[in-house]
Amino acid sequence: MSQTVPTDLRMAAVGAAGGLAATGAMSALMIGAQRAGLVSELPPHAIARKAVQRTPGGHVMGHAERRRLGWLGHFAFGAAAGTVYAVLRNRTRTPGGPLFHGSTYALAIWAVSYLGWIPAMRFLPQATDDEPGRPPTMIAAHALFGAVLGLLVERALPRRSR
Repeated sequence: MSQTVPTDLRMAAVGAAGGLAATGAMSALMIGAQRAGLVSELPPHAIARKAVQRTPGGHVMGHAERRRLGWLGHFAFGAAAGTVYAVLRNRTRTPGGPLFHGSTYALAIWAVSYLGWIPAMRFLPQATDDEPGRPPTMIAAHALFGAVLGLLVERALPRRSR
């Protein structure tokens, strides 16, 4: 078995943990923006609410349960994104530092999500048609996610991958 497999598994674990930490930072920014009146319903809550409404029997789930489901999905998505990032970063050597790599990755996730699958699934409007504060808030939140993730993963990379 090659050395890459154990390294990939270790980096996957680092990425999942980094994704959780980065999602925590991102979530704090999102909550702050909501409290400042820049965003109405946070995307994880809107996605959970609409997904539950479309599920047979979903009407029995209360508001608090839907919010918890939204946060659970948000952190799970962050952990999965962190896992993929760390394994890719371990296997791919490109110029630039961890802030560049992480932020670029996270902004790509924002674009694919908020210009792609989220409006396609009718969870939220296309970012270009959304409430004015949500797109800049979510871009900033994703950039923060990427910066935190990039820094955490960089510290764990084997010397040859940096």
